Amino acid sequence: MASLGILPRREAGATGPDRKPRTRWISIGIIVVVAAVLASAAAYVFFAPAANDTSGGVLTYTVPDTKAEPAGGPCSFPTPASTDASQIVPIDTVWELTPGSSMAAPRSASAGPLHVADGVSSCYARTPSGALLATANFVSELANTRTDLNKLVDTKAVHSAGYDALNQRMQAWLAQDRAAEPTRQIAGYRLTTFDGNTATLEIVQRNTSGTGVGLMATISYVMRWESDDWKLVPMIDGLNPPSMALKEINQPYIPWAGA
Repeated sequence: MASLGILPRREAGATGPDRKPRTRWISIGIIVVVAAVLASAAAYVFFAPAANDTSGGVLTYTVPDTKAEPAGGPCSFPTPASTDASQIVPIDTVWELTPGSSMAAPRSASAGPLHVADGVSSCYARTPSGALLATANFVSELANTRTDLNKLVDTKAVHSAGYDALNQRMQAWLAQDRAAEPTRQIAGYRLTTFDGNTATLEIVQRNTSGTGVGLMATISYVMRWESDDWKLVPMIDGLNPPSMALKEINQPYIPWAGA
């Protein structure tokens, strides 16, 4: 998130009256609270309490080399592979709350998942719709206090550069009180790239409890087609994925929610 600057106190004799200490400290306190709340919108995404808002409202993410055809796998999703994003949200989408989760997750017979075991979903269509639902379900499963997060990352993250750093941050996050995190819901999305092997998506999340109810942030994810399914590509440097606070959902973001 973009840093919030605090102006230095004006000395006596400077232009304009100096503010009263009580007023100044109240203002600083408000800035600190707002900064903390906006940062929390992305806190659980990669296990660190910080949102890295990029300048100019443009999110960037280094996409890995995907020239080689990914190896096959066990899913064999019945929907044919496609790069057509004209109907990215499947018309048969339904939203479900799984046990332990306060965030609704989208399901679709035409896009996936085919399987959900121990709170971890798998097998999505090799289409923009499949990539969208795979990403949204990963976000929902990450927020579920009953999800085995070690299993989630082991099965749904690409074992590439950044994977070890992701696991280390996972262990630190597991030591915290996850139940104390604010509850959130998916509120929108944006598909930025898709070539059949790699998809880059932004998922908008909205706080639904805690001090920052109603605050939103969009968080960018790269998904790679690997072992017949969509897998998350960890950030190479182990940092949070790019995120940005939003005041409202307008183009290029599309409203999409089930709760």
